[in-house]
Amino acid sequence: MIDSEKAQFKAMMKALTQLFNKPDLDIELLRIWWHKLNRFEFRIVSKSFDIWVDNNKRMPSPADILELCKAQESRVILIGIGRKISPEVKAENQARLQKMMAELGWR
Repeated sequence: MIDSEKAQFKAMMKALTQLFNKPDLDIELLRIWWHKLNRFEFRIVSKSFDIWVDNNKRMPSPADILELCKAQESRVILIGIGRKISPEVKAENQARLQKMMAELGWR
């Protein structure tokens, strides 16, 4: 997540606490949540909270959402790996690889 998404994140956390009948998080707890989750894209974090709400009756911990974020991120990576690459892109990637290997003296 990026700094411009902090307001959206705060609103999402407020909605989450209301869904589970918990008090709003104070600024320090919000900072902890942000620090733990900001390495992920906002859409991954949001989807992870959505999955949590659909499947649980208690407020999540940062570790619960981290686990879901990691699973979502892995899914995104696997989808990207399964895409077909055009012959042009493949040739370009091969040329870049050969150039890097030559620069490193690996060939």
